[in-house]
Amino acid sequence: MASWMVHLRIADELLTRIKGLNEETFILGNIAPDSGVPNKDWSSFTPPGNVTHYRDNDKDKTHINIDKYVSVRGY
Repeated sequence: MASWMVHLRIADELLTRIKGLNEETFILGNIAPDSGVPNKDWSSFTPPGNVTHYRDNDKDKTHINIDKYVSVRGY
């Protein structure tokens, strides 16, 4: 999994390519998913990754069901 810094760098680049985005909320939305609160041994986080990364609970944890969560128009 990419670190929050990788997410930040990609978000920074996307801001130069997608006009009309609110910089502050876009950056926050890109790093917030990796900002969960860990348990004692850091083996799980609250909220869990499947929630923060829009993943269904499929076996290999790679399916992102974007249509379930987001309606994007004009992109």
